[in-house]
Amino acid sequence: MDVAVGELDNLMAIFVKSDNMVYFLDVEEIFASDTRIFSEPFACHQSSDGDCGLQVHDLSFLPPHYCLDTSGNGSLYKVRLSMRILLDSIPPTACVVPLLLRREPTSLTSVRIHIMNRFMSLIRKGDMSSLKKWLEIIVDEYRDIDAALEHDKRQDEESAALLSRSTLLESNHIDDQNVIAAQMRTPENTRRVLTQTELLHLILIPASMAAIDEGDNERLRFMSSLANQYLVELERKRLSPCPALRCLVITLLWRTGQDAALRSILSAQQTRMVSILDYACLSFTLL
Repeated sequence: MDVAVGELDNLMAIFVKSDNMVYFLDVEEIFASDTRIFSEPFACHQSSDGDCGLQVHDLSFLPPHYCLDTSGNGSLYKVRLSMRILLDSIPPTACVVPLLLRREPTSLTSVRIHIMNRFMSLIRKGDMSSLKKWLEIIVDEYRDIDAALEHDKRQDEESAALLSRSTLLESNHIDDQNVIAAQMRTPENTRRVLTQTELLHLILIPASMAAIDEGDNERLRFMSSLANQYLVELERKRLSPCPALRCLVITLLWRTGQDAALRSILSAQQTRMVSILDYACLSFTLL
């Protein structure tokens, strides 16, 4: 069996020509005790049209990440990992957020778009169990990165755009791609975690607005539960939820008619929430 082992974007790659397969293993997490994080080997089939980036019968793999064309012209190629193929090879419920954030993409935004799509798929399926696990992992990693905490704090102080969007008013319904392009400014030193700002911009607010547009009250209640779960998870780890997240939780409770839950959360956080409530009530009045 013709086998070669190398490294592709911090993943161990095992090329098996006889099986026409490449097996990947995330070596950074292989010895981790946290079983919530996906760390199993996964395989990509090498299609005949070279969709995975290799023509295995004509190329000879040269570790760590090069291939030599053996068909006669001697060309040398650097192998790159396809995020799309990587995700197609991993179960949709597996938490791949840490794995994706450790990749070396050409654009920070591209990785976050893949994460957004993965989240949206679980939201459409109503898979709260998987999403809760994902939020636990995201918060655990977020709390260990001081730069991410400082980034969210600066966003609170410098911009009202996120707080405005969290009211879910029609006037703030901006196309998701425009939001990603114009408002997502992910610093390099926070690229390995998802900040509160990113989760709101990329997932919680767009998914909530989509449910409103479609008149899907059941999904809107699902988003209410998901946003509240994120807020609770942050507080459980002694982190402060940003004002926009608090505002979104209140807005979703109000829109879905969960009066008892709304009174409960306001009673528990009355002092902290008063300024946000004044802003939200003013926005609704103006509408």
